[in-house]
Amino acid sequence: CIEQMFGGGAMSRSRDYAVRCPKCGSIMPFELFDSITSSLNPELRQQILDDRFETVVCPDCKAVSYIQYDILYHDPARRFMVCVGTDYSDVFQQSDCPAGYKLRYVDDYKQLAEKIRIFEAGLNDGIMEITKEAMRHMAKRNLELYYAGSRRKLMFFTVPGQEKHVAVSQGLYTLAGKYYDRIPMEEDRGFLRINQKYAEALKKIEV
Repeated sequence: CIEQMFGGGAMSRSRDYAVRCPKCGSIMPFELFDSITSSLNPELRQQILDDRFETVVCPDCKAVSYIQYDILYHDPARRFMVCVGTDYSDVFQQSDCPAGYKLRYVDDYKQLAEKIRIFEAGLNDGIMEITKEAMRHMAKRNLELYYAGSRRKLMFFTVPGQEKHVAVSQGLYTLAGKYYDRIPMEEDRGFLRINQKYAEALKKIEV
């Protein structure tokens, strides 16, 4: 996938697939994507952001299933790639990647959607993780937070299970940026995990 994306053959790759409905056992056909290029399939990008990507409806009993599998997301205009479930670092080091690309590894589609929102907004995901860690510290709760967007000097975050967004001043993000360089980064070229565990490393450093 990576060689084709960087070698002038940027494309979204898919194949037909099928699974059994967990409710009635019927076969549910769906299109399985090995990779998605945002500029070629903006509708898939929107499905990821709306938490609708690979939501499959059974043709018989109409039960809705959420199917997750490994995928590679590529935004050539903003120069970032995010792999879900599979770390492509070994393959990447054998390819000719243009300079300046941000490469990330995440566990699920919610984390993928957040990375898309962060990078499309021109923000730094490392600083964002420090910001979220500061919010947890202030709330004295281990909140599961996902960046949802910014408006009028406020940043909004979703919390699974809650209807309302959590808002915080963008000033907290600016303050978090002062600590960004204090967290050691991996030196190897490859897909980095920039997540809550990354931000928690600040607790071991004198700030």
